[in-house]
Amino acid sequence: MTGVRTERQKAVDKAVKVFRQGVSTPHSGEKRKCLHVLLRLVETHQVVLSELDPSLPRRWDMELLKIRIGLAAPPDPSPESSSRTGQHHRPGPGASGPRASREHRAAHNESGHPGAAVDFEVLLFQHLEGAVRKRLLHGPRFSQGLLQAVAGTSAYPRLLAEAHALDVSNIGVGLGDQALMQWLDRILSRQGSRVKCRQVTQTLFDDLVSYCRFEYVTHTHEHRRAAQREKAQEEQRRIEEIRRQAAEARRDRERKAARERRKEEEARRKRDDEADRQRAQHSWYSSSETAGPAAGAHDTPDEAVAHAETFQHLSEARLYLTVARQQAGTRGSVRSFTRNGHFVVELSGPAALKDAVDLAYHRVWSDLQRNAETIRSEAAWVRDEAIRRAESVYAEQCEQAFWAAVDRYTS
Repeated sequence: MTGVRTERQKAVDKAVKVFRQGVSTPHSGEKRKCLHVLLRLVETHQVVLSELDPSLPRRWDMELLKIRIGLAAPPDPSPESSSRTGQHHRPGPGASGPRASREHRAAHNESGHPGAAVDFEVLLFQHLEGAVRKRLLHGPRFSQGLLQAVAGTSAYPRLLAEAHALDVSNIGVGLGDQALMQWLDRILSRQGSRVKCRQVTQTLFDDLVSYCRFEYVTHTHEHRRAAQREKAQEEQRRIEEIRRQAAEARRDRERKAARERRKEEEARRKRDDEADRQRAQHSWYSSSETAGPAAGAHDTPDEAVAHAETFQHLSEARLYLTVARQQAGTRGSVRSFTRNGHFVVELSGPAALKDAVDLAYHRVWSDLQRNAETIRSEAAWVRDEAIRRAESVYAEQCEQAFWAAVDRYTS
């Protein structure tokens, strides 16, 4: 049983494709081929009209099928023509052929006759000249809005399906089913005069599809531009926040370095005061306990001492060596050498010289750290600015590519 249902479903799917091809093709020979295939499928699998199009009745009607495909003209439902038993509508003088039949049906449907509902369903998919389609779109049926005209016909779900296909394509923005339906109802609430009859279209439905495509592209373009503006503003806020944090961090480092300098100055003053106190005490004891001029010969508070600093990095050793030479002057001597793979700077001179060299070294070190941080902050700003410009150029190129794709799609 499952196999039977599967085969019938395949036949129904094929019939739907053949029916749509018959409706859309402008060639009568191809329309007849489609009708022949449909008749064969109906005979084999009992396909009904509603399976071909939900707007059609749930039965089989050969005449209605021919009308929908475009192989027959719809009947005239007016009372006068109904009273003419055995008589058919004939075009007047100067009107003949398919064009006269199409214009007759267009004028009949535009009049708003109560029996024209089925005819209007056919009219939406009938091949009509551009002037006829323009007159219909500007006529009374579309004057109250497109939605009122296509509601209840198969055109509305087809337009919704077309909009959904655009929404999930590479040019779509993914509005979602609910938002997409609200958008479609909003643009279909406008009058038919807003719809342009393009040369590449042949039916009213094609004109409506082109109109919906254009409106969707316009809507998504505005949506993308708003998203790009929001992204650019967010990126600008991020960069400004990074700059603010960098400035705050720089101020914190400067305050910390100032505190460290004050502490070092205070410690140096305490060491100098203690050294002065010890020298004065030593001088007092020497003068009290030792008499004679020979006592002063052993008073050597500035006796030279040696101190070595070891570094693992050559750059730090070179910086300390440069500062030590500046501070030593004629008060001491400085030499450098390597020991066990480490860099050593040896300072010889008074004890106070070592303190002066350390203080000067830490000051220079703090200044260099601040300068390096400033350079890093400027480099980070240059990097962020380059990224922002590159993203701006990328967004512009993406927009140009998008519009090129839209032109190819809608042309």
